[in-house]
Amino acid sequence: MSAILTSLEKIDSAFSPLWIVKLAIVGFCLTHLYRLDAPPNGYHQWRESDTAAITLNYYQEDMNFLHPRVNQRGDSDGITGMEFPLYNYVAALMYHVTGPSHAAHRVLTLLAAGVSLWIMFLIGRQMYDPWIGAIACWALAWSPLFFFYGHKIMPDIWMLTFMLISCFAFLKWRNAGSMWWLAASSLALLLSATIKPLGLAVLFPFAYYTHSYRNRKSFFIASIAAVLVVVLAFAWYQYGRFVNSLYNSPGFDLGDSLGQFPEQLFSALFFKKLFLQWPWELWIGWALAPLCIAGFYVAFQLKDKALWLWVCGAYLAFAVTSSHSSSHDYYTLPILAPICLFAGLGGWHLWRRYAAVRWILVTIGLVAPLVTMVRISHRIDEVSEFESIREESNALIPRDALVVVQESTTAIRLYQLNRHGFVIRNRQSISSASEGLGRGAIFLITERQYDDIDDSLPAFHFRPPQRIGPLYCYELIIDSSNKL
Repeated sequence: MSAILTSLEKIDSAFSPLWIVKLAIVGFCLTHLYRLDAPPNGYHQWRESDTAAITLNYYQEDMNFLHPRVNQRGDSDGITGMEFPLYNYVAALMYHVTGPSHAAHRVLTLLAAGVSLWIMFLIGRQMYDPWIGAIACWALAWSPLFFFYGHKIMPDIWMLTFMLISCFAFLKWRNAGSMWWLAASSLALLLSATIKPLGLAVLFPFAYYTHSYRNRKSFFIASIAAVLVVVLAFAWYQYGRFVNSLYNSPGFDLGDSLGQFPEQLFSALFFKKLFLQWPWELWIGWALAPLCIAGFYVAFQLKDKALWLWVCGAYLAFAVTSSHSSSHDYYTLPILAPICLFAGLGGWHLWRRYAAVRWILVTIGLVAPLVTMVRISHRIDEVSEFESIREESNALIPRDALVVVQESTTAIRLYQLNRHGFVIRNRQSISSASEGLGRGAIFLITERQYDDIDDSLPAFHFRPPQRIGPLYCYELIIDSSNKL
């Protein structure tokens, strides 16, 4: 036993916290290079398709930042109100250099994830100790939720990154007093909140730190900055709602479902996922869950109000958005920061106090990546038909032709085809295609031959279907018998 303890003491003295941080960042990046150019796939493929479509439409149609466009636009121009489209726009700028490639989005997500890991370390070091920051960084790298969305064509990791930058800058302001740090914190939080308003969950620990600040002038300025961030973020989403009404576009959910939160909030599903299942399974992962639980004990003993308020702020955000937060797990990304800090507190406490369990802690840390990759493996799919669908649609359908597409979502097939038009959801009958066919669409795309599903389009005459990958493409024959 003494030899084991001696070897662990040598490890303790030979390695610095930066070794863990570097290993976490390098390991995370290397494991995300696989299929870097993969098209939207797997879990939340529809959301990836929506995001990538807006980027492609910037590139192909109009680089006006304030005019993001969706594909499911009917016969309109598709301008839509949405979350702050910074992620989409930067990817579109990359398209102008490299050409359209899904690797552009995934590289942007990966870069933001790497920055998040580094900032997580800096926050832990600033609040507690370099070792606690390093363990928190390691916990974030192998959080199943963070690991999965660190490879997705979605802006949510950017939201988390700006939120963490805001936290670090805020802590620097509180310790150094420089208003430049407060300005940087406010700007980063504004970017986070306009990408996803859930980033505002950090206002709870901010309020605690600001309230305990003895300088009244600084307290007043920080309060004004927080109010300004909230007002500007709210103004952006109101602008998005105005754009949706102005252009009559489908848009994104910009608070339209917030009024539904009471019925979701009191459902068993909300509490089951956000209190019993996701904290251990998705947020921290089963391997590192013991460290997190130990961290709860340490934080309770330290009476660390800021950390607990951070968790409370996140849960309040989940409650307000409960119509989505129990079904869209990426809404819960903001809680990863305090959860990983708990793991950092617990891991360092156990390491320093109980020498006999150090090998167990090392094993837990090394097993965590494997547990994470096994947990999210089922969420990743191959989309072998993507390129064939894109190429064959280019050969059969003119670029500016409107289409009617049958699919289960509103975004995937239209993005694969790289065409604009109308969507028939699978629960609708083919007869609902009449609206699109009567408003200029001349192609009907279905997943099965439409007359095998529904024969309610007698007023329209189509050429025999041609195949686009697994899809059937019907071209409308326009003559006097069509009631267009």
